Amino acid sequence: MQANTVSLKTRVGVPFAVTLVIAVVMILSNRPGKLPNGATVVESDAQFNDALDQVTRTSRPAVEKFNEGQELEPADRDIALTDAKIMDSMNAYRPDLEAGYYAAGLLYFLAGDTDTADQRLNQALADSPLPSNLKTFDDTAKVEAVTADCHHLLSLVAYGRHDYQKAIEEADLAIKHHDGREGYYFARAQAEVQLKLVPKAKADLEKSLKINPAYENSTRLLKFISS
Repeated sequence: MQANTVSLKTRVGVPFAVTLVIAVVMILSNRPGKLPNGATVVESDAQFNDALDQVTRTSRPAVEKFNEGQELEPADRDIALTDAKIMDSMNAYRPDLEAGYYAAGLLYFLAGDTDTADQRLNQALADSPLPSNLKTFDDTAKVEAVTADCHHLLSLVAYGRHDYQKAIEEADLAIKHHDGREGYYFARAQAEVQLKLVPKAKADLEKSLKINPAYENSTRLLKFISS
């Protein structure tokens, strides 16, 4: 393996921790290399870097919609599924990068395959280094952000399975690891609504909208429970 392939775990950036745009800052390379047309198999550093560019580019619209609490179109989900399979091949080539499993989990979730998303996200959590093993606060913060995003998505998976208590527990962990993302509070609030914990849900939705007044999911749910 060539030395200029940079680790996902050391380049993931906190501002993009819940988006595939993080891939741009996770790996930087000026090497050429193209995947064969239609291929989802990564067998070299060059193909790995090119696949990362491809996934980042094609999944960006779906990820941005997800981040803003917007509905995805069927075409968005189809693209996410294709890119999730590419991420699987990337992870098979570089199985040491926990952020890669997070990215695959996110894409499978966006594609609607929550069972596979659950598996990939738990793999990311299993592979995350302990903060005590990291050398700098910056690295610790990056790992905490990816860990939080994994728990956020696991909260949404649990909600889809009607396991609302589990959804709250996962959202609690997301907030514990990286407070300050609107989606985390929405995830907890929607489960609280199902358990008839309406005052708590309102407080979480208001916190979510304080962070991002344009977050559509929280706006809709707050309007619904306040009517």
